[in-house]
Amino acid sequence: MGRSDTLLSQDHHGFSFAEFVLDTDRAALFQSGTDVKLRPQAFDVLRILVERQGTLVTKEELLREIWGETAVTDDSLTHCIIDIRKVLDDSDRHIVRTIPRRGFVFDIPVVRHEPKQRFLDRYPRALAVGLVIVLVAATVILAAQVLPENNRESPQEITTTRSEAGDLYEQARFLFHRRAAGDLETAREYFAKAIELEPEFAAAWAGLAGVYRIMESGSGEAGKELRAQLKHAAERAIELDPNSAEGWMRLSHYYATIGDWQAMERALEKAHEVGPSDPLVLSALAGRLAQNGDLDGAVEHQRRAVLKEPLSFVSRGNLSYYLFAAGRFEEAMIESEKAHQMRPATADDPDTLIGFALVKLGSFEKALDVIEAWPDGANKFAALAMAGYALGRDEAAAQAVAKLMIETGTDSMLRMAELQAYCRNIDKSFARLSQMRSALLVRADENELFSWIDNIHLSPFLVTVRNDPRWESWLKQTRDLVLAAN
Repeated sequence: MGRSDTLLSQDHHGFSFAEFVLDTDRAALFQSGTDVKLRPQAFDVLRILVERQGTLVTKEELLREIWGETAVTDDSLTHCIIDIRKVLDDSDRHIVRTIPRRGFVFDIPVVRHEPKQRFLDRYPRALAVGLVIVLVAATVILAAQVLPENNRESPQEITTTRSEAGDLYEQARFLFHRRAAGDLETAREYFAKAIELEPEFAAAWAGLAGVYRIMESGSGEAGKELRAQLKHAAERAIELDPNSAEGWMRLSHYYATIGDWQAMERALEKAHEVGPSDPLVLSALAGRLAQNGDLDGAVEHQRRAVLKEPLSFVSRGNLSYYLFAAGRFEEAMIESEKAHQMRPATADDPDTLIGFALVKLGSFEKALDVIEAWPDGANKFAALAMAGYALGRDEAAAQAVAKLMIETGTDSMLRMAELQAYCRNIDKSFARLSQMRSALLVRADENELFSWIDNIHLSPFLVTVRNDPRWESWLKQTRDLVLAAN
Protein backbone atom coordinates (compact mmCIF):
# COMPACT_ATOMS: atom_id res chain seq x y z
CA MET A 1 0.00 0.00 0.00
CA GLY A 2 3.05 2.21 -0.30
CA ARG A 3 1.89 4.62 -2.98
CA SER A 4 -1.62 4.94 -1.54
CA ASP A 5 -0.23 5.99 1.82
CA THR A 6 1.86 8.80 0.32
CA LEU A 7 -0.70 10.19 -2.11
CA LEU A 8 -2.49 12.37 0.43
CA SER A 9 -1.13 15.83 1.09
CA GLN A 10 -0.02 16.41 4.69
CA ASP A 11 -2.75 19.05 4.85
CA HIS A 12 -5.56 16.66 3.90
CA HIS A 13 -7.80 14.22 5.75
CA GLY A 14 -8.46 10.86 4.18
CA PHE A 15 -8.26 7.08 4.23
CA SER A 16 -6.34 4.39 2.41
CA PHE A 17 -7.35 0.79 1.78
CA ALA A 18 -5.99 -1.82 -0.65
CA GLU A 19 -4.67 0.23 -3.61
CA PHE A 20 -7.15 3.07 -3.04
CA VAL A 21 -6.96 6.45 -1.35
CA LEU A 22 -10.06 8.40 -0.34
CA ASP A 23 -9.23 12.11 0.00
CA THR A 24 -12.16 13.54 1.96
CA ASP A 25 -10.97 17.16 1.71
CA ARG A 26 -10.89 17.04 -2.11
CA ALA A 27 -13.82 14.60 -2.38
CA ALA A 28 -11.61 12.45 -4.60
CA LEU A 29 -10.92 8.72 -4.93
CA PHE A 30 -7.62 7.44 -6.32
CA GLN A 31 -6.60 3.95 -7.41
CA SER A 32 -2.82 3.45 -7.60
CA GLY A 33 -2.44 7.20 -8.18
CA THR A 34 -5.16 7.47 -10.83
CA ASP A 35 -8.28 9.56 -10.23
CA VAL A 36 -11.41 7.40 -10.12
CA LYS A 37 -14.72 9.07 -10.94
CA LEU A 38 -17.72 8.63 -8.65
CA ARG A 39 -20.98 10.52 -8.55
CA PRO A 40 -21.19 12.85 -5.51
CA GLN A 41 -23.83 10.73 -3.75
CA ALA A 42 -21.87 7.52 -4.36
CA PHE A 43 -18.71 9.19 -3.04
CA ASP A 44 -20.51 10.28 0.12
CA VAL A 45 -21.90 6.77 0.67
CA LEU A 46 -18.38 5.34 0.29
CA ARG A 47 -16.95 7.96 2.65
CA ILE A 48 -19.45 7.10 5.39
CA LEU A 49 -18.87 3.37 5.02
CA VAL A 50 -15.09 3.81 5.12
CA GLU A 51 -15.25 6.17 8.12
CA ARG A 52 -17.17 3.50 10.02
CA GLN A 53 -15.14 0.56 8.76
CA GLY A 54 -16.08 -2.73 10.37
CA THR A 55 -19.42 -1.52 11.75
CA LEU A 56 -22.93 -1.82 10.36
CA VAL A 57 -24.27 1.31 8.69
CA THR A 58 -28.01 0.98 8.20
CA LYS A 59 -29.84 1.95 5.04
CA GLU A 60 -31.85 4.47 7.04
CA GLU A 61 -28.67 6.17 8.29
CA LEU A 62 -27.24 6.43 4.77
CA LEU A 63 -30.47 7.79 3.33
CA ARG A 64 -30.74 10.35 6.11
CA GLU A 65 -27.11 11.49 5.98
CA ILE A 66 -26.85 11.70 2.18
CA TRP A 67 -30.30 12.86 1.11
CA GLY A 68 -31.62 14.44 4.31
CA GLU A 69 -35.26 15.48 3.98
CA THR A 70 -35.34 14.82 0.22
CA ALA A 71 -37.74 11.99 -0.57
CA VAL A 72 -35.87 9.19 -2.34
CA THR A 73 -36.35 5.44 -2.63
CA ASP A 74 -33.95 2.66 -1.69
CA ASP A 75 -33.14 2.44 -5.40
CA SER A 76 -31.05 5.61 -5.14
CA LEU A 77 -28.89 4.00 -2.47
CA THR A 78 -28.74 0.71 -4.39
CA HIS A 79 -27.37 2.49 -7.48
CA CYS A 80 -24.67 4.11 -5.32
CA ILE A 81 -23.64 0.73 -3.90
CA ILE A 82 -23.49 -0.73 -7.42
CA ASP A 83 -21.25 2.15 -8.57
CA ILE A 84 -18.98 1.73 -5.55
CA ARG A 85 -18.58 -2.01 -6.04
CA LYS A 86 -17.82 -1.45 -9.71
CA VAL A 87 -14.93 0.99 -9.12
CA LEU A 88 -13.59 -1.14 -6.24
CA ASP A 89 -13.79 -4.31 -8.39
CA ASP A 90 -15.92 -5.82 -5.63
CA SER A 91 -18.10 -8.19 -7.67
CA ASP A 92 -17.91 -10.85 -4.95
CA ARG A 93 -18.99 -8.26 -2.32
CA HIS A 94 -16.18 -8.95 0.11
CA ILE A 95 -15.31 -5.23 0.48
CA VAL A 96 -18.81 -3.73 0.81
CA ARG A 97 -20.68 -6.51 2.53
CA THR A 98 -24.49 -6.53 2.54
CA ILE A 99 -26.31 -7.31 5.79
CA PRO A 100 -29.73 -8.46 4.54
CA ARG A 101 -32.59 -6.07 5.31
CA ARG A 102 -30.32 -3.94 7.49
CA GLY A 103 -27.46 -2.21 5.70
CA PHE A 104 -23.79 -2.49 4.77
CA VAL A 105 -20.36 -3.06 6.33
CA PHE A 106 -17.05 -1.89 4.81
CA ASP A 107 -15.11 -5.03 5.63
CA ILE A 108 -11.42 -4.57 4.74
CA PRO A 109 -8.71 -2.77 6.77
CA VAL A 110 -8.60 1.02 6.53
CA VAL A 111 -5.82 3.45 7.48
CA ARG A 112 -6.91 6.91 8.57
CA HIS A 113 -4.75 9.91 7.63
CA GLU A 114 -4.76 13.18 9.56
CA PRO A 115 -3.15 16.51 8.58
CA LYS A 116 0.21 17.26 10.16
CA GLN A 117 -1.14 20.14 12.22
CA ARG A 118 -0.67 21.29 15.76
CA PHE A 119 -3.43 20.53 18.24
CA LEU A 120 -4.15 24.19 18.90
CA ASP A 121 -4.06 25.23 15.23
CA ARG A 122 -6.75 22.71 14.44
CA TYR A 123 -8.80 23.07 17.58
CA PRO A 124 -8.70 26.74 18.67
CA ARG A 125 -9.45 27.42 22.32
CA ALA A 126 -13.05 28.50 22.78
CA LEU A 127 -13.83 27.68 26.42
CA ALA A 128 -10.66 26.01 27.62
CA VAL A 129 -11.92 24.71 30.92
CA GLY A 130 -14.98 23.27 29.24
CA LEU A 131 -12.66 20.93 27.39
CA VAL A 132 -11.37 19.60 30.67
CA ILE A 133 -14.86 19.05 32.05
CA VAL A 134 -15.77 16.94 29.03
CA LEU A 135 -12.69 14.76 29.33
CA VAL A 136 -13.89 11.87 31.48
CA ALA A 137 -12.71 8.96 29.32
CA ALA A 138 -9.09 7.74 29.71
CA THR A 139 -6.77 4.96 28.62
CA VAL A 140 -3.13 3.97 28.34
CA ILE A 141 -1.48 0.82 26.95
CA LEU A 142 0.52 -1.08 29.51
CA ALA A 143 4.09 -1.41 28.28
CA ALA A 144 7.00 -3.28 29.83
CA GLN A 145 8.78 -1.17 32.44
CA VAL A 146 12.57 -1.28 32.88
CA LEU A 147 13.78 -1.73 36.44
CA PRO A 148 16.86 0.12 37.69
CA GLU A 149 20.10 -1.69 37.06
CA ASN A 150 20.77 -2.02 40.80
CA ASN A 151 17.50 -3.92 41.41
CA ARG A 152 18.55 -7.15 43.10
CA GLU A 153 15.37 -9.19 42.63
CA SER A 154 15.75 -12.48 40.82
CA PRO A 155 14.10 -12.86 37.37
CA GLN A 156 11.43 -15.08 38.94
CA GLU A 157 10.68 -12.47 41.63
CA ILE A 158 10.50 -9.69 39.01
CA THR A 159 8.05 -11.69 36.86
CA THR A 160 5.80 -12.40 39.84
CA THR A 161 5.86 -8.78 40.99
CA ARG A 162 5.11 -7.48 37.51
CA SER A 163 2.28 -9.95 37.09
CA GLU A 164 0.70 -8.85 40.35
CA ALA A 165 1.16 -5.16 39.52
CA GLY A 166 -0.19 -5.64 36.01
CA ASP A 167 -3.22 -7.51 37.29
CA LEU A 168 -3.98 -4.77 39.81
CA TYR A 169 -3.56 -2.17 37.08
CA GLU A 170 -6.02 -3.90 34.74
CA GLN A 171 -8.59 -4.25 37.52
CA ALA A 172 -8.17 -0.59 38.38
CA ARG A 173 -8.66 0.44 34.74
CA PHE A 174 -11.84 -1.62 34.52
CA LEU A 175 -13.27 -0.05 37.66
CA PHE A 176 -12.21 3.44 36.60
CA HIS A 177 -14.01 3.05 33.29
CA ARG A 178 -17.12 1.41 34.76
CA ARG A 179 -17.56 4.12 37.42
CA ALA A 180 -20.26 2.36 39.50
CA ALA A 181 -20.75 3.22 43.16
CA GLY A 182 -17.49 2.67 45.04
CA ASP A 183 -15.49 1.89 41.88
CA LEU A 184 -13.43 5.07 41.92
CA GLU A 185 -12.11 4.57 45.45
CA THR A 186 -11.31 0.90 44.75
CA ALA A 187 -9.55 1.90 41.53
CA ARG A 188 -7.44 4.37 43.49
CA GLU A 189 -6.51 1.62 45.94
CA TYR A 190 -5.55 -0.81 43.16
CA PHE A 191 -3.48 1.76 41.26
CA ALA A 192 -1.65 2.61 44.50
CA LYS A 193 -0.97 -1.07 45.23
CA ALA A 194 0.38 -1.57 41.69
CA ILE A 195 2.74 1.37 42.24
CA GLU A 196 3.78 -0.01 45.60
CA LEU A 197 4.77 -3.26 43.88
CA GLU A 198 6.36 -1.46 40.94
CA PRO A 199 7.31 2.16 41.73
CA GLU A 200 8.33 2.83 38.12
CA PHE A 201 4.99 1.71 36.66
CA ALA A 202 4.30 4.85 34.59
CA ALA A 203 0.86 3.75 33.36
CA ALA A 204 -0.31 3.16 36.94
CA TRP A 205 0.85 6.65 37.93
CA ALA A 206 -1.12 8.09 35.00
CA GLY A 207 -4.17 6.06 36.01
CA LEU A 208 -3.86 7.27 39.61
CA ALA A 209 -3.73 10.86 38.32
CA GLY A 210 -6.99 10.19 36.49
CA VAL A 211 -8.64 9.06 39.71
CA TYR A 212 -7.49 12.19 41.52
CA ARG A 213 -8.81 14.31 38.65
CA ILE A 214 -12.32 12.92 39.06
CA MET A 215 -12.18 13.04 42.87
CA GLU A 216 -10.97 16.65 42.76
CA SER A 217 -13.88 17.90 40.68
CA GLY A 218 -16.46 19.51 42.94
CA SER A 219 -14.60 18.45 46.09
CA GLY A 220 -14.67 21.90 47.70
CA GLU A 221 -12.08 22.56 50.40
CA ALA A 222 -10.65 19.04 50.13
CA GLY A 223 -9.81 19.73 46.49
CA LYS A 224 -6.51 21.47 47.31
CA GLU A 225 -4.87 18.27 48.55
CA LEU A 226 -6.36 16.23 45.70
CA ARG A 227 -5.02 18.74 43.18
CA ALA A 228 -1.55 18.35 44.68
CA GLN A 229 -1.84 14.57 44.40
CA LEU A 230 -3.06 14.91 40.81
CA LYS A 231 -0.05 17.05 39.91
CA HIS A 232 2.41 14.67 41.60
CA ALA A 233 1.00 11.55 39.95
CA ALA A 234 0.86 13.14 36.49
CA GLU A 235 4.40 14.49 36.72
CA ARG A 236 5.67 11.14 37.96
CA ALA A 237 4.03 9.37 35.00
CA ILE A 238 5.69 11.78 32.56
CA GLU A 239 9.05 11.50 34.33
CA LEU A 240 8.96 7.72 33.93
CA ASP A 241 7.51 7.80 30.40
CA PRO A 242 7.82 11.13 28.54
CA ASN A 243 5.58 9.66 25.81
CA SER A 244 2.66 9.01 28.16
CA ALA A 245 -0.22 10.78 26.44
CA GLU A 246 -2.42 10.14 29.46
CA GLY A 247 0.21 11.62 31.75
CA TRP A 248 0.31 14.83 29.70
CA MET A 249 -3.48 14.97 29.54
CA ARG A 250 -3.75 14.61 33.32
CA LEU A 251 -1.18 17.35 33.77
CA SER A 252 -3.29 19.59 31.53
CA HIS A 253 -6.23 18.83 33.81
CA TYR A 254 -4.20 19.98 36.81
CA TYR A 255 -3.29 23.27 35.15
CA ALA A 256 -6.94 23.84 34.29
CA THR A 257 -7.93 23.40 37.93
CA ILE A 258 -5.57 26.23 38.95
CA GLY A 259 -6.47 28.44 35.97
CA ASP A 260 -3.05 28.32 34.28
CA TRP A 261 -4.44 28.19 30.73
CA GLN A 262 -1.11 28.63 28.93
CA ALA A 263 0.42 25.69 30.77
CA MET A 264 -2.73 23.69 30.13
CA GLU A 265 -2.50 24.33 26.40
CA ARG A 266 1.19 23.36 26.34
CA ALA A 267 0.39 20.06 28.05
CA LEU A 268 -2.47 19.43 25.62
CA GLU A 269 -0.15 20.11 22.71
CA LYS A 270 2.37 17.63 24.08
CA ALA A 271 -0.30 14.98 24.63
CA HIS A 272 -1.43 15.36 21.02
CA GLU A 273 2.17 15.18 19.83
CA VAL A 274 3.04 11.93 21.62
CA GLY A 275 -0.35 10.21 21.31
CA PRO A 276 -2.59 11.56 18.53
CA SER A 277 -4.63 8.32 18.56
CA ASP A 278 -4.80 7.96 22.33
CA PRO A 279 -8.45 7.65 23.48
CA LEU A 280 -8.11 10.46 26.00
CA VAL A 281 -6.62 12.75 23.35
CA LEU A 282 -9.39 11.80 20.91
CA SER A 283 -11.95 12.62 23.60
CA ALA A 284 -10.24 15.97 24.11
CA LEU A 285 -10.54 16.73 20.42
CA ALA A 286 -14.19 15.64 20.50
CA GLY A 287 -14.86 18.02 23.37
CA ARG A 288 -13.22 20.92 21.62
CA LEU A 289 -15.07 20.26 18.38
CA ALA A 290 -18.35 20.15 20.30
CA GLN A 291 -17.55 23.51 21.88
CA ASN A 292 -16.95 25.00 18.47
CA GLY A 293 -20.27 23.72 17.15
CA ASP A 294 -18.95 20.80 15.07
CA LEU A 295 -21.06 18.08 16.63
CA ASP A 296 -20.60 15.64 13.73
CA GLY A 297 -16.83 16.03 14.15
CA ALA A 298 -17.21 15.47 17.89
CA VAL A 299 -19.17 12.28 17.22
CA GLU A 300 -16.51 11.01 14.80
CA HIS A 301 -13.62 11.61 17.23
CA GLN A 302 -15.49 10.18 20.21
CA ARG A 303 -16.45 7.11 18.16
CA ARG A 304 -12.75 6.58 17.45
CA ALA A 305 -12.05 6.87 21.19
CA VAL A 306 -14.70 4.21 21.85
CA LEU A 307 -13.11 1.90 19.27
CA LYS A 308 -9.85 2.27 21.22
CA GLU A 309 -11.54 1.68 24.59
CA PRO A 310 -14.75 -0.26 23.87
CA LEU A 311 -15.25 -1.20 27.53
CA SER A 312 -15.24 2.37 28.83
CA PHE A 313 -18.68 3.29 30.17
CA VAL A 314 -17.69 6.95 30.28
CA SER A 315 -16.29 7.09 26.75
CA ARG A 316 -19.34 5.43 25.23
CA GLY A 317 -21.57 7.59 27.41
CA ASN A 318 -19.88 10.68 26.00
CA LEU A 319 -20.51 9.35 22.49
CA SER A 320 -24.21 8.93 23.25
CA TYR A 321 -24.32 12.49 24.63
CA TYR A 322 -22.72 14.01 21.50
CA LEU A 323 -25.14 12.04 19.32
CA PHE A 324 -28.02 13.33 21.44
CA ALA A 325 -26.73 16.91 21.16
CA ALA A 326 -26.44 16.48 17.38
CA GLY A 327 -30.09 15.43 17.15
CA ARG A 328 -29.21 11.84 16.25
CA PHE A 329 -31.53 10.50 18.92
CA GLU A 330 -31.94 6.89 17.77
CA GLU A 331 -28.16 6.42 17.53
CA ALA A 332 -27.77 8.09 20.91
CA MET A 333 -30.18 5.61 22.49
CA ILE A 334 -28.29 2.66 21.00
CA GLU A 335 -24.94 3.87 22.34
CA SER A 336 -26.44 4.73 25.73
CA GLU A 337 -27.88 1.23 26.02
CA LYS A 338 -24.48 -0.24 25.12
CA ALA A 339 -22.87 1.89 27.82
CA HIS A 340 -25.36 0.72 30.42
CA GLN A 341 -24.69 -2.90 29.53
CA MET A 342 -21.28 -2.26 31.11
CA ARG A 343 -22.74 -0.43 34.11
CA PRO A 344 -26.44 -1.26 34.35
CA ALA A 345 -28.75 1.63 35.16
CA THR A 346 -30.38 1.49 38.59
CA ALA A 347 -33.51 3.00 40.08
CA ASP A 348 -31.34 5.62 41.78
CA ASP A 349 -29.14 6.20 38.71
CA PRO A 350 -31.33 5.70 35.62
CA ASP A 351 -30.41 6.18 31.98
CA THR A 352 -32.14 9.55 31.59
CA LEU A 353 -30.90 10.04 28.02
CA ILE A 354 -33.34 7.36 26.82
CA GLY A 355 -36.37 9.18 28.24
CA PHE A 356 -35.39 12.59 26.88
CA ALA A 357 -34.50 11.07 23.48
CA LEU A 358 -37.95 9.49 23.29
CA VAL A 359 -39.48 12.89 24.03
CA LYS A 360 -37.48 14.44 21.17
CA LEU A 361 -38.55 11.60 18.88
CA GLY A 362 -42.20 12.22 19.72
CA SER A 363 -42.67 8.78 21.33
CA PHE A 364 -44.41 10.31 24.32
CA GLU A 365 -46.24 7.24 25.66
CA LYS A 366 -43.01 5.21 25.57
CA ALA A 367 -41.22 8.12 27.18
CA LEU A 368 -43.71 8.22 30.05
CA ASP A 369 -43.24 4.50 30.70
CA VAL A 370 -39.49 5.13 31.06
CA ILE A 371 -39.71 8.41 32.97
CA GLU A 372 -42.16 7.16 35.62
CA ALA A 373 -39.48 4.75 36.88
CA TRP A 374 -37.00 7.57 37.54
CA PRO A 375 -36.49 8.87 41.08
CA ASP A 376 -38.16 12.18 41.91
CA GLY A 377 -36.06 15.14 40.86
CA ALA A 378 -35.50 17.79 38.22
CA ASN A 379 -34.94 15.31 35.39
CA LYS A 380 -38.16 13.42 36.06
CA PHE A 381 -40.39 16.45 36.58
CA ALA A 382 -39.10 18.27 33.47
CA ALA A 383 -39.48 15.19 31.27
CA LEU A 384 -42.97 14.47 32.63
CA ALA A 385 -44.01 18.04 31.89
CA MET A 386 -42.67 17.89 28.33
CA ALA A 387 -44.43 14.62 27.53
CA GLY A 388 -47.60 15.71 29.34
CA TYR A 389 -47.94 18.97 27.43
CA ALA A 390 -47.26 17.19 24.13
CA LEU A 391 -50.05 14.69 24.85
CA GLY A 392 -52.50 17.39 25.89
CA ARG A 393 -52.49 16.27 29.51
CA ASP A 394 -52.13 19.80 30.81
CA GLU A 395 -53.16 19.07 34.40
CA ALA A 396 -50.55 16.33 34.84
CA ALA A 397 -47.96 18.53 33.14
CA ALA A 398 -48.79 21.46 35.42
CA GLN A 399 -48.37 19.24 38.49
CA ALA A 400 -44.93 18.20 37.21
CA VAL A 401 -43.98 21.86 36.66
CA ALA A 402 -45.09 22.72 40.21
CA LYS A 403 -42.80 20.00 41.58
CA LEU A 404 -39.95 21.20 39.37
CA MET A 405 -40.40 24.75 40.66
CA ILE A 406 -39.77 23.72 44.27
CA GLU A 407 -36.64 21.73 43.40
CA THR A 408 -33.46 23.41 44.57
CA GLY A 409 -30.13 23.55 42.79
CA THR A 410 -28.89 24.76 39.44
CA ASP A 411 -29.87 21.52 37.69
CA SER A 412 -33.54 22.34 38.23
CA MET A 413 -33.02 25.83 36.77
CA LEU A 414 -31.42 24.39 33.64
CA ARG A 415 -34.24 21.86 33.22
CA MET A 416 -36.78 24.64 33.66
CA ALA A 417 -35.03 26.67 30.96
CA GLU A 418 -35.16 23.64 28.66
CA LEU A 419 -38.84 23.10 29.44
CA GLN A 420 -39.67 26.73 28.69
CA ALA A 421 -37.78 26.52 25.38
CA TYR A 422 -39.57 23.24 24.57
CA CYS A 423 -42.89 25.03 25.13
CA ARG A 424 -41.71 27.96 22.93
CA ASN A 425 -41.54 30.37 25.87
CA ILE A 426 -38.18 31.80 24.80
CA ASP A 427 -38.31 34.90 27.04
CA LYS A 428 -38.92 32.73 30.11
CA SER A 429 -36.14 30.37 29.04
CA PHE A 430 -33.65 33.27 28.86
CA ALA A 431 -34.87 34.42 32.28
CA ARG A 432 -34.25 30.99 33.81
CA LEU A 433 -30.76 30.80 32.28
CA SER A 434 -29.95 34.24 33.68
CA GLN A 435 -31.22 33.14 37.09
CA MET A 436 -28.97 30.12 36.94
CA ARG A 437 -26.02 32.28 35.88
CA SER A 438 -26.52 34.54 38.90
CA ALA A 439 -26.64 31.53 41.24
CA LEU A 440 -23.39 30.17 39.84
CA LEU A 441 -21.63 33.54 39.92
CA VAL A 442 -22.22 33.71 43.67
CA ARG A 443 -20.02 30.63 44.01
CA ALA A 444 -17.44 32.03 41.57
CA ASP A 445 -16.59 28.45 40.54
CA GLU A 446 -15.14 28.89 37.04
CA ASN A 447 -15.11 25.17 36.23
CA GLU A 448 -18.80 24.84 37.04
CA LEU A 449 -19.68 28.02 35.15
CA PHE A 450 -17.95 26.95 31.95
CA SER A 451 -19.36 23.43 32.27
CA TRP A 452 -22.81 25.02 32.49
CA ILE A 453 -22.15 27.05 29.32
CA ASP A 454 -21.15 23.80 27.59
CA ASN A 455 -24.45 22.22 28.68
CA ILE A 456 -26.35 25.12 27.13
CA HIS A 457 -24.37 24.79 23.90
CA LEU A 458 -25.06 21.05 23.68
CA SER A 459 -28.67 20.82 24.86
CA PRO A 460 -30.97 19.93 21.93
CA PHE A 461 -33.85 21.42 23.92
CA LEU A 462 -32.23 24.87 23.77
CA VAL A 463 -31.85 25.05 19.99
CA THR A 464 -34.64 27.64 19.78
CA VAL A 465 -32.84 29.77 22.35
CA ARG A 466 -29.53 29.55 20.49
CA ASN A 467 -31.31 30.51 17.25
CA ASP A 468 -32.83 33.60 18.85
CA PRO A 469 -31.28 36.95 17.75
CA ARG A 470 -30.54 37.76 21.41
CA TRP A 471 -28.40 34.67 21.96
CA GLU A 472 -24.99 36.00 20.91
CA SER A 473 -25.22 39.14 23.03
CA TRP A 474 -26.53 37.13 25.99
CA LEU A 475 -23.67 34.65 25.66
CA LYS A 476 -21.06 37.41 25.40
CA GLN A 477 -22.45 39.07 28.51
CA THR A 478 -22.34 35.72 30.32
CA ARG A 479 -18.72 35.08 29.36
CA ASP A 480 -17.72 38.60 30.42
CA LEU A 481 -19.40 38.13 33.80
CA VAL A 482 -17.72 34.75 34.29
CA LEU A 483 -14.26 36.14 33.50
CA ALA A 484 -14.83 39.20 35.72
CA ALA A 485 -15.87 36.95 38.62
CA ASN A 486 -12.65 35.00 38.34
